[in-house]
Amino acid sequence: MKKKVTSIVLVLGVLMLLAAAAPVMAEPATKVPASTIRLSNTMTLGPITDTTPSGIIHTYAEYTNQRTLTIDGTTYNVYVVGSMDVVNNDVSVIVHFTAVWYVGSLTDPTPNGFSGNLKQKIYKLDTPAVAESHLVFQGFGSFAQYTLKLEYEGTPPGAINLNGYCIIP
Repeated sequence: MKKKVTSIVLVLGVLMLLAAAAPVMAEPATKVPASTIRLSNTMTLGPITDTTPSGIIHTYAEYTNQRTLTIDGTTYNVYVVGSMDVVNNDVSVIVHFTAVWYVGSLTDPTPNGFSGNLKQKIYKLDTPAVAESHLVFQGFGSFAQYTLKLEYEGTPPGAINLNGYCIIP
């Protein structure tokens, strides 16, 4: 009998220890619809262009624009500051954007928003061209830990209006 009680106490002790050491399970992230529409665009530097002897054109530019960003039915005004690198080889155009999206406007920005990269490829230039755009941004400020994933596939230009989702912790 004494062995049985000792075994039960030992098992209960181990279970209590495991329960105390077990990690706290966080709520699962929520995936909600998101989209953006570009309202205006201004080149602030460039475009600066360089052509290689083989005919590949490299272009760099910096820009600002105003957008709306809708996340799960809530629309925000967004002020964008970014840069873009473009490679054009007469078969396709590849554009890499790096940007920061501030919620607010140029005259009333906030410390909240998103930053990250957008890659766009335009191909079949000699036929009806096709654009593919893929954006992945991480949130900051009140959007910290949010992940924004948007895309577009269709006729150029493709990086103007994008649709997808936002992952909210």
